[in-house]
Amino acid sequence: MQGDVSQVMATWVAALAAVATAVFAAVQIGREWHRENVRTKGAHTRMETIAYQLRRQLRAWVGQAGNGREIERGEDDFENWIRESQNIGTLGVQLERAEKRLDGLMALQPDAAPRVARALDRAYVYFLEGTRRLNEYVAMGRPSDDLLWDWIRLRTDAEKDLRDCISELERYVLGGTVVAERDLTARREAEDELGQLADLLAEQAEQRGELPRRG
Repeated sequence: MQGDVSQVMATWVAALAAVATAVFAAVQIGREWHRENVRTKGAHTRMETIAYQLRRQLRAWVGQAGNGREIERGEDDFENWIRESQNIGTLGVQLERAEKRLDGLMALQPDAAPRVARALDRAYVYFLEGTRRLNEYVAMGRPSDDLLWDWIRLRTDAEKDLRDCISELERYVLGGTVVAERDLTARREAEDELGQLADLLAEQAEQRGELPRRG
């Protein structure tokens, strides 16, 4: 009888030990998940800061407005930026600064969510291909007529690569930031429209003599 009791107790002790081990493992897994989640969120916060700076820089190159629409100048903004940067000797510096920002993003990639990590890979390729074509375009200079089309294609494809890089950053790295930026732009535009309407109504009231004329 005593042997049966001892066997039952031993079974219960083993079961409790197994439960304790499972609980401990679950707690450790939970802690590890929490640490991983905190690390990922921290990486994404730093990535958004760098990606926003890089996006702003690339947009300045290709002539893209803050809300994604083209700046209406009636000119080739990318070509103008290339020529202006060459004239003042800052083209290499600007390319190097952008590449350092992209390197900073790639350094954070191991802690990024898989979807963001893949987007960074694509953005990295687009950037490197775009700047490679840009450097070839600048180094080549305007060629003879038989090579003119290939030379123009270098610039066109470089611009497309850089725009695609911007798109990857906006869609997968800067989602929340871009939404906030566009909301702010829409609010500013609405405020401008309201201000213009108020000025128009005030002017009409002045003309009817309902308000004193402003100085």
